[in-house]
Parts: sequence; C-alpha cells; structure tokens
Amino acid sequence: CLVGIINSMLMAVTERVKEIGTLKCLGALDSFIVKTYFIESSLQGVIGTIIGIILGLSVAVGIALINYGTYTFSYLPLNDIAISMLIALVIGSSISVFAAIGPAYFAARKQPIEAMRVEE
Repeated sequence: CLVGIINSMLMAVTERVKEIGTLKCLGALDSFIVKTYFIESSLQGVIGTIIGIILGLSVAVGIALINYGTYTFSYLPLNDIAISMLIALVIGSSISVFAAIGPAYFAARKQPIEAMRVEE
C-alpha cells in the first residue's frame, strides 16, 4: 500500500516537472508545492479508503446474509461499524500523507531553471 502510494506520487512529480518549474518561476514557495502534493495525496487516501469501506462492508454484509439470512440486520452493530469506518478513514489518509512526504519534498527542491529545462 505504502509503496504504491509513493510510486503514484513520484510519477505525479515527474510528470509535472515543467509545471513545478513554472510555479516556482512565478514565485511559488516550496511550502506551497509541498502542500499541493499533501492535499493530492490525502484526497487519494480518502477516496481510496471510502471505496475500500464500501466494498468491504458490501462483502461482509453479503457473507453474513448468506450465513445468517435476514437475522443479520437485527444484530448488526452499527456503532462498532461506524467507529471502524472512521478509524479506517483516518489511517488511510494518514498513510497517504506519510507516503507523500518524500515525493513532495523532492518536487519542492527542484530548481526552477532545472525544472524548465526538462524535455518530454
């Protein structure tokens, strides 16, 4: 999971080298570049976690329906499920932001001249 997110963020950085150079030439600070990649990474984490929660909950309820029938809904622990979903959301977005630290600082350290010189 962590390696996939790091790879995704590194690809985003390498694909946008010229844009980073343009932003830096226009006066963007390193902190702005880092924040941009942190926001992108956290959004990826939140969206991925929400999709995972929906799929996981669907599979779990489906298996419970097969095993226990309609009695599943009368014994469904909604509070525990809500707490677990919230914890998963926090952990998923935290891992994504943690994985973006390296690529974000790599993007911020690019010199504008060097970034503008890159050929596609």
